[in-house]
Amino acid sequence: MWTDVSTCISKQRSIKIACRVWDQSTNLSVITNGFVCTGLYPPSLNKMLYRLSLFKPSEVADIGVNKTWQKRVDSVRDHVLLLPPTKKRKSATRKTFTVSGKFIKADFHDLLQAQAEAKPKRKKKATRQAENNVEDCVI
Repeated sequence: MWTDVSTCISKQRSIKIACRVWDQSTNLSVITNGFVCTGLYPPSLNKMLYRLSLFKPSEVADIGVNKTWQKRVDSVRDHVLLLPPTKKRKSATRKTFTVSGKFIKADFHDLLQAQAEAKPKRKKKATRQAENNVEDCVI
């Protein structure tokens, strides 16, 4: 939002005002009259050739290109204007955090996984439902 001492106008409102002013101030007749003055409207080959005949070429003789300048331009194009090669990433490494907020990289992560696999897993406690089952035996 644009603010000043005496005015406060939003960007959207200012764009609407500018569009309205452009529509009201631009007339097709003005544009057409500009082309009529140049002799290009309505399109006519005779008028275009007449306007072209009014053009006068340069009176200065054509100056050839200096060979030393051309060599310099070529060397600048070959050596100076080259962009450096893009850096190639070795591999996209996945980064993870520990609880304390430190980075764990892939090799350290593999070490932690190996340590976790080396620890013996605790056995689950058996439920006592097996003892509560009463089997009926007939003797």
